[in-house]
Amino acid sequence: GNENYSSLEDLDTPLSDIARAKQILEDKYGFTVVTIENGNNIEVMEAINDLYSILGENDNLLLFYAGHGNRLSTSGSEIGYWLPSNADAPPRNTYWVANEFVSGHLSRLKAKRILVVADSCYAGLLSSEPTFLLLGDSAPRYDNTDFLRIKLDKKARLLLSSGGDRPVLDGGGGNNSVFAKAFFDELEQNESLLGAPQLYLRVKERVTLAAQLVDYEQEPDLKTIKAAGHEVGDFFFVPTALR
Repeated sequence: GNENYSSLEDLDTPLSDIARAKQILEDKYGFTVVTIENGNNIEVMEAINDLYSILGENDNLLLFYAGHGNRLSTSGSEIGYWLPSNADAPPRNTYWVANEFVSGHLSRLKAKRILVVADSCYAGLLSSEPTFLLLGDSAPRYDNTDFLRIKLDKKARLLLSSGGDRPVLDGGGGNNSVFAKAFFDELEQNESLLGAPQLYLRVKERVTLAAQLVDYEQEPDLKTIKAAGHEVGDFFFVPTALR
């Protein structure tokens, strides 16, 4: 969570966002959570590299980022970045963390299932894949044992972004951003096995409506992460009370 910046405008909610993320993920879902507050580029990159010695082949990784994001155009293509606390203002990108750095590591980490939840401007540029296809805006049903068995056996590399490749709201959700509040509220209220597509549809509806109330257009996105080893798997949130 990057909120206080040395050369950029400070944000209002990222530290509250990661505090709430830690509480819900640990208490309700049994995650082990490591947080980085106002990390510089080295701290952010080291934390991702540290995952190699932590994760095993059957583990799940949720990587949550809240902070500034930006993009630069190069030879007709858009490159997205996470901006650490020591980031310079554009066009200087000396300390920016490129999306390719993040996605490159996701392809090599051993974890079976990885979900990146990115709450920043232009977060959707982490993947150039099309939006996750949900026919009729209905998520898969996980009460089908055969379907669930196939999903559990395959790797997942998914991105849930707060607003595709556009700017997003920092506030609007009390102590959290509009997107983070919707994401956390759904996880807090959930009492069953919850797959990423189900979660996405619920969050998307909440965020779209909340943004409209302040005359803003924001729509979250769910994608597979290109060249990161995604198969046909999914990411699951399972309350510890069900285990």
